[in-house]
Amino acid sequence: MLIYWVDPRPDRIHVSYVVDNVPVRRLDVNDSHKDWIDVTHKHRYLPNGTSDAYLPDDIPRVPLGPTVPPGTYRAVFEAFAAECCVALPEGYWTDPGR
Repeated sequence: MLIYWVDPRPDRIHVSYVVDNVPVRRLDVNDSHKDWIDVTHKHRYLPNGTSDAYLPDDIPRVPLGPTVPPGTYRAVFEAFAAECCVALPEGYWTDPGR
């Protein structure tokens, strides 16, 4: 799993779950997609190579703004990992140097 944010928008977080170079799931926090503007949404990649997007209700809210409260990135990452059935070992997390 990979988490990253877009400078200069630390409130715009992306998490991808990739298996054998296939992006199985993706989370876009506070990002735009078609008719949605600055909204948290997820993508599921389907076996036929297409994807669908939907609005989740299980991801912690990340307030829009130039700063992100401490612990937010980790909470978002862990919520997404839980959906993907990814077990995270103790001590896996290191806060980003932001």
